[in-house]
Amino acid sequence: MKIDVSGVALRQKGFTLVEVLLAFTLLVVVMSGMSMALTASMRLGVYQNQRSLAQDIVRNVNNRWLKSGDYATIVPETMRVSTDEDESEIVSPSMADVTPLVHQLYSAETGNVSNSLATYRLQDLQPELSRLPTAKLEVEITPVALEDGSLSLHKANALIRLQWGKNRGSEVTQAQVIGMGDLGRAPTTLLVKPISLEEQLAREASKGQDQDTAADDEED
Repeated sequence: MKIDVSGVALRQKGFTLVEVLLAFTLLVVVMSGMSMALTASMRLGVYQNQRSLAQDIVRNVNNRWLKSGDYATIVPETMRVSTDEDESEIVSPSMADVTPLVHQLYSAETGNVSNSLATYRLQDLQPELSRLPTAKLEVEITPVALEDGSLSLHKANALIRLQWGKNRGSEVTQAQVIGMGDLGRAPTTLLVKPISLEEQLAREASKGQDQDTAADDEED
């Protein structure tokens, strides 16, 4: 500390220890906030990427299996019809008699992976599923109840569920009604181009002429 000739203490240029400590504390607080914000942003980006991937997987399962796969494999006959007590007549089971069916496609636990994708011809989805930690992919099938209490023979409720992450807390689902006659399941021979009225009349006329010719041949 300097003292002038009058005896008054003069302050030297620079910062005191208290000012330095306050500045350092403020810097730590700001840096901590920025670090937390950056970490949260990175986690959000990872989650959004995982969710987008999960949605693509669910859409693939829906389009390639539920809408076009063998209906009898997706919805077994036991969920649609049953027999009466003496097994002499086929009847429609009630909702209380049918247990929801769960198709387990893929499940990844720590050190253990249950993979049935090949059974459903979806084995190419494994690389995508392996990018989701502890992923679990399943499809739940439940019957559609009609107004009279019976179950539909041709339709069912399908719920695709994909879970992943810590305690499988992240989830993407898709629910819909699938039918035996969905376009994707229709044989290609049934996908014919509709004919015009003129063409239909011409075919009927030609058919009539063929029948008349056949009748004349029989008389001869």
